[in-house]
Amino acid sequence: MPSVSGDGDLFGFHVRRRKHLLLNKLCLQISLLSLWSTGKFCFCGNTLPSPGPVAENLCDVHCIGEPTQRCGGVKHVSVHTASKRVAGLAIASDASGTPISVDTPVIIDVSIASGMDVTYQFDYDDGAGRTSNNVTNMLSRTYSVPGEYNIHVFANDVNQTFQDSVAATAVKVEAPPGEAEVECDHVFATYVDGNKCTLTVWSGTSLDVSVTVQSFSYNFEVPDPPLSLAGLGVPSKEALAGDATPQTYLLLGAEFTVSGRILGWEMNIETLGSGALTMAILKPACGTYCYGSNKCGVTCHSTSGQSTTCLASEKFCGQSAMCDASCTPSSRYDDSAQLTWEVVSTHTITASSLGYQYVSESSIIEVEPGYILGLQTQSGQAVVGRVTVGSDQPDVFHSTDLAAGNTIDASTASTMTERHAIRAIASGGTKVHLPFLFTQAGNFSLTATASSTTLPSSPASTATTYVLVEEGVNLAIITSPVYVITSQPVAFEVEPHTGNNVLYNWTLSDGAEFLQSTDRILSHTFSSRGQYQVNVTVYNSVSFKENTTDVIVEDEILGLSASTVVQAQGTPSEITLVLSSGSDYTCTWDFGDGGAVQNTDEAELNGLGLKKAHLYLSAGTYTVTVTCANNVSSQSTTTLAQVQQSITNLRMTSEGANKGDDFYIRWEVDAGTDITFQLTFDGDIITTHTEYQTNKWQSDLQPGRPVSDIPLTLTATNLISSDSLSVNFKILTAIVNPTFTSTTVNASSGESIAFIADMEAGSDLTVTVAFGDGNSNSYTIPPNTDWPGAYTFGHTFYNGGIFQVTATFANSEGSYIRIHTVSVLVGVQSITCELPEFALYYPPAQADLKFIGEVLPTEPKLTINWGEKQSQDRQMALALNTSYPHMFGDTGILHVVATISNFMGTKTCNKTINIVEKLDNPHFKNKFPKAAVGLPFEVTFCLHRGPSFAQCNLTFDFGDGNPATQIQRAGEGQDGCDSLEVVYTDKVTKTVSVTAQTLMETVSKSEAVSIIDGFQDSDITVTGPGDVTFGSSSIFVITYVGGSIPESNSVSIIIDYGDGSTADSGPHNFNISSTGASKQIQHVYTSDNTFNAQVTVFSDCCSVINNVTAGVYKAITGLQANLFFLADIPLNQVKNGLEDNSIFYPTNKALNFVMSNANNAFATAYDVTVNFGGSTILTCKKTSPTFSLYLNDTGSHTIDVVASNAISSDSITSKTINMYELIEGFQVTDANHKVRVYEPKLLNIGFTRVGTDTCVYVDYGDGSKSIYSDNTLKCTESAYSTVSQSNKHALTGVNQLSHSYGKERLYDVTVMAKNAHSSSTVVVSFSISNVDCEKPSVSISDGSSSFAEPIKYKMSSFIRIRGISIISCADNYQNTKSWRIEQIDPLLGTVTGAVSLHSIDISKAELNLDPRFLALGLYKIYYKMTMDKSYGDVKFEAEAFTYILVEESDLIGVMMRGGVSEVERGAGQYLTLTPLSFSTDPDVHPSAAQGISVKSWLCHVAGNDNTNCTNLGFTSSVTSSKSLYVTGSSIGTTYMISATLSKGDREVVTTVFLSGVTGVPPFAYIMPDEGSVFYQLSDGFKVLQSSRLALNCMCENCAAGVSQSYLWKVYSDDYRWPDGWRELSEDDMHDRVLGIDGNFKKHLVYHLLFTKIKS
Repeated sequence: MPSVSGDGDLFGFHVRRRKHLLLNKLCLQISLLSLWSTGKFCFCGNTLPSPGPVAENLCDVHCIGEPTQRCGGVKHVSVHTASKRVAGLAIASDASGTPISVDTPVIIDVSIASGMDVTYQFDYDDGAGRTSNNVTNMLSRTYSVPGEYNIHVFANDVNQTFQDSVAATAVKVEAPPGEAEVECDHVFATYVDGNKCTLTVWSGTSLDVSVTVQSFSYNFEVPDPPLSLAGLGVPSKEALAGDATPQTYLLLGAEFTVSGRILGWEMNIETLGSGALTMAILKPACGTYCYGSNKCGVTCHSTSGQSTTCLASEKFCGQSAMCDASCTPSSRYDDSAQLTWEVVSTHTITASSLGYQYVSESSIIEVEPGYILGLQTQSGQAVVGRVTVGSDQPDVFHSTDLAAGNTIDASTASTMTERHAIRAIASGGTKVHLPFLFTQAGNFSLTATASSTTLPSSPASTATTYVLVEEGVNLAIITSPVYVITSQPVAFEVEPHTGNNVLYNWTLSDGAEFLQSTDRILSHTFSSRGQYQVNVTVYNSVSFKENTTDVIVEDEILGLSASTVVQAQGTPSEITLVLSSGSDYTCTWDFGDGGAVQNTDEAELNGLGLKKAHLYLSAGTYTVTVTCANNVSSQSTTTLAQVQQSITNLRMTSEGANKGDDFYIRWEVDAGTDITFQLTFDGDIITTHTEYQTNKWQSDLQPGRPVSDIPLTLTATNLISSDSLSVNFKILTAIVNPTFTSTTVNASSGESIAFIADMEAGSDLTVTVAFGDGNSNSYTIPPNTDWPGAYTFGHTFYNGGIFQVTATFANSEGSYIRIHTVSVLVGVQSITCELPEFALYYPPAQADLKFIGEVLPTEPKLTINWGEKQSQDRQMALALNTSYPHMFGDTGILHVVATISNFMGTKTCNKTINIVEKLDNPHFKNKFPKAAVGLPFEVTFCLHRGPSFAQCNLTFDFGDGNPATQIQRAGEGQDGCDSLEVVYTDKVTKTVSVTAQTLMETVSKSEAVSIIDGFQDSDITVTGPGDVTFGSSSIFVITYVGGSIPESNSVSIIIDYGDGSTADSGPHNFNISSTGASKQIQHVYTSDNTFNAQVTVFSDCCSVINNVTAGVYKAITGLQANLFFLADIPLNQVKNGLEDNSIFYPTNKALNFVMSNANNAFATAYDVTVNFGGSTILTCKKTSPTFSLYLNDTGSHTIDVVASNAISSDSITSKTINMYELIEGFQVTDANHKVRVYEPKLLNIGFTRVGTDTCVYVDYGDGSKSIYSDNTLKCTESAYSTVSQSNKHALTGVNQLSHSYGKERLYDVTVMAKNAHSSSTVVVSFSISNVDCEKPSVSISDGSSSFAEPIKYKMSSFIRIRGISIISCADNYQNTKSWRIEQIDPLLGTVTGAVSLHSIDISKAELNLDPRFLALGLYKIYYKMTMDKSYGDVKFEAEAFTYILVEESDLIGVMMRGGVSEVERGAGQYLTLTPLSFSTDPDVHPSAAQGISVKSWLCHVAGNDNTNCTNLGFTSSVTSSKSLYVTGSSIGTTYMISATLSKGDREVVTTVFLSGVTGVPPFAYIMPDEGSVFYQLSDGFKVLQSSRLALNCMCENCAAGVSQSYLWKVYSDDYRWPDGWRELSEDDMHDRVLGIDGNFKKHLVYHLLFTKIKS
């Protein structure tokens, strides 16, 4: 546009296409003046033209494009001046901060700081949008619908030159209670919970309801009635265009969304006329209608949380809830929507004035969701204004009258571009069920009153009715015995109750029924045993009560008897028990031997009989008593069990007598009871004999006889065994005064020595001489002859030493020993020693040490130290040229030292031996059985055992003609491996050999390896299935892109689909015939998810793994979000908001989301958006349906979540929540310690989070109180209601409290921080004193100050709590320590009781509580120190605390006494397992009933779970004990028997291994003995390292008085040894075995330094 010159600084524009107002606005934004001439020229400048203003009519040319405006004249210009931007715009109202009632005008005040020609527009947040400029009465607005409104004012100059200035204020509009109705059941019955009345309140907000029945009343809050606004937001400040032409209008957009009634009408009347308006209610004209989709004839689902998934070519139309390619705002009302309407009713509404107004509806007009409004305009009636809306839900008009019952086809109606400014306000009503329980009959008045809590001056709404109550049945309690006898009548009685004209219906689970009975007592007989239910319904015409009781019917116990047979000691006695009748019984067995009573139940009796085995430990006759009892009867029986010892080792005590002397014939046995003897001597039977000692007998005295042999026969018998012997009883001359002498005492090696034997008398004898060097000689005189005289023995000694030469003189009468000592003198220097350099560790490793020499030295002393870690100097006897074998317990280089010495000198031998690990089980562990030509092939060689590094070399020969490769073995430990790679260049089969070599041995392993064409990672491509719809096939495509072609049918594919399914996983054959060959594999996933699939392509030489993603998805519909947080109190309770209202949530807690959808579809992502204060403060993507957010800002937040997967997405309805800050980390601590009277006492105060509207209440302990808060109006704690205004302070910036005290004493200051949803209280104690002293500092070692995180103890453990005190005081004070314990509610953290400590020493700094002193639960333990004087009032106290949690201990399951885990039994022996006799609950005192029961039994051959133990007589029936019998077929087999024990929700498994062996082993077990520190566990004993353990071996079936020997062995775990256990040697045990009661005795005392042993 060309510029036009002018005066001063003017420049101009020529108007062609620009509008006048736009150009005027642009001009005034860059200059002070806008001048217009001849309708089309605009000049911009800052100086007025001369001579000055003239008359307005001289500017007579219209503006181009703006014919209503004038733009100068031919010779004159129109001048516009620039406006000023509006600044400092503010808005307020008389309703700011205080709720206002509906229909009450809100008076608005608007102000600005500066501006010119200002115009205002308002948006009252009522749905009507912005007003025009400066409309009439714009500073007043009346709301008819309750709610929170944000009124916005927009200010600008008259030309709209600048961007609008905006200000807003909030108004909360409340509604008083509207009409209330109450409806009750026709008749109520006493004692019936289901009686109810329904209260309906049709309008009102913030409602409180008071209900009164007779003298009883209660109050409660109710939610606001839901409202539906059917129609356009009605403009309230502007005149609107209307139409008075008679016409029928369908207001399609004026749709109701609730089921209820109309409260009133908002409208803007243009022409008042008669004031009458004819309105109609219309509904869809169809049988079935769905509001959610606005469709007839369709099934309508709940719209709550529902959603629709659209195709990519479509979009979602919110108003129609449908998918459509072209979605318009009015699509709910387009051709696909509901078109035919039926008039439900018509109503006349009367307007009272022009403009905006609200008319209350006095009649009841009922509406439903989907109903719409109709308007019938008539001549002379009021005319409703209209608003232009274009295509946005406009009204339509029709020629059909709105008469009730008429139908109107909207498709034939004429469309408009306007909507009528009228809307109906409908209420769904708040319905509240009022339950009542009456205890007396009558006609009672009921009054329900609804009032507003926010509009206290508004009138309440009251509804009154009467309730008729008749007497009903108050209870139905059946009295009867729990247990009854089969076939005997039992009475069931209903206890007295209320009610008139009562009848009884009896129903029994055995099929019997007795209906409409008038008798409270029923007699019935059950014909068979079992558990039955008896049900009775007690009823009359107004109520009924029902109850059920259980009755158990049992057979009476009859015909009980027991019998047994004689058994040998050590063999279980078998008692046979029979009975003719009985059920559900338990039999108690007392075997008469003082042992534990045993129980069996009906399940263990086969039918009505049982054979019970019992092992008596000693012979005798025992009375067995068996008592069987159930809940209805009991019987007892007895039998005698006779146990005898078998007769063993019958022998003569002596087989001769001295000639001429009277004598006894004596004999003995090792074992046997109740024995009868028959003695025949010289042909005569001797019947008289006596037992002169245990197991020793003699005949009566026999007369002396001459030298002779007399035949003797002896037979011994009892009921289970017999034995006999026959001997010649000798009469001979006794040996008298035997001597053995020599003249030689000291001799040299090789010297001959003579020894002389002699005696005064004796016959039938032999003299035997042992020379002490291993040689001996003897001399025997002929039978029946006397000693002939002295006899000489000659002998030569070669080895040095002191030899005891022993002569033994013996005949049948007795024996005598005589000794002569000879010394042979030889030195030690000629002795040498030999030991191999290496020994192989098998284990163990055995090496022989030899001492080489020709002559043994005299009295040599030999000491050997084998050089092992635990080796000690061992004293041994020296033997020349003989091996001293030693078993070395571990590998390594050891130094062996042997020292030989005697009185003639010393010789030391030092030797070194290398104990080399054995090479065991060489084997290959190659990844592939074949190698790929041209590709690396890894050969892996392993040894189960073997040395490493320099101790072992490995030689790899790959068989390809190249030199072998030698490396040091790097593999270590059990099955250690080494690997090397080789690349083969041809396809000739190779033999791979690996040789392992140590200093002691060489082992080799060879393996043939075929060479074939293979493939590598780059040769295989895998294409994943991508994303598919659930139910469709996912297709995996595997393609070979390599060059060389693998052998035919050599390649396979396995797919792990990532869903745990093995279906279709393969292997699948992959036939590769050429490059590009591919394989398709289909899989149908049974659930939707994003799956990580693994495709493995493999052959005998190669493997390639590809990971691909498979997406399988359902459509996400009906997305919902459940929000909650975990409360501190009750601890970790799930809370849906601070008041469980899903509105208020704390800022210091994670806001937890649980997402769900109607289709249970998997979402790959959840996009979360959080808006706060009009801005987006958080966007994030979550991949799990459960996630957490932290929102730290207090106030209202809007949360949107969109769940999506590859085929769909859905969003939740925006959730609006309010974040509220709870008080957190509130602390009050001493700031200064030594404070005198009238000095300021300072306390530090601090928060982690202060909290919203928090009040801090301070009670200084001297009567003074203060309140700190930034809003003290919120501080309404009653105990602080008298605090003066001067003692109320702001909380912000306060971090210290100060207060002065006027008296010396101990003070407790209580400081409580509290807001609407949280509180925290701290009590600080201190003393005000003029002495130089302060309270002690106390704490508890390793304590916890949080009840949510207590220190945990088992109930069976010893609890030790240690208090720590630090004293700072210059004066002498008496220090007193004390403890106290409180029980704590684990959810609330509140005190529930105190623990008595009267039996505990609480005066020490350490509190010791014995096991089981505290019951299960949470406790708070306090430690206090008080510093006090005997004079004065001042004392100093400090207290600390900790929370502890006492938990259940693990059950200890023990199968056999002592926790024996391995036992042996021979054929014919029993193993009785009674785990309940030995298992314990550590939380129960050992003397009390443990309460443990057997849950199940299991038995199989050890190492083979698929076997059973039927040959042991094992059944899996659940009994308290098991008795197993070892047969011949069980010999050589080991069985594992386990029992699962339970108590409550605790379980433990206890196991024993039973081995069948030959012979009859004793029943032995090992127990810790006195002085041991041990803990019984389910799998043995727990003993602390370095503690003392004493063991005692006991035998259950060993007869008293029978000699017993014990051999102890101790083992530690070591995988290299058989069965993984290494037997400890004597050196290992040195300094550990403190004492053995004989090496073969029953006691072992052991000092533990090993971590795991078995004994």
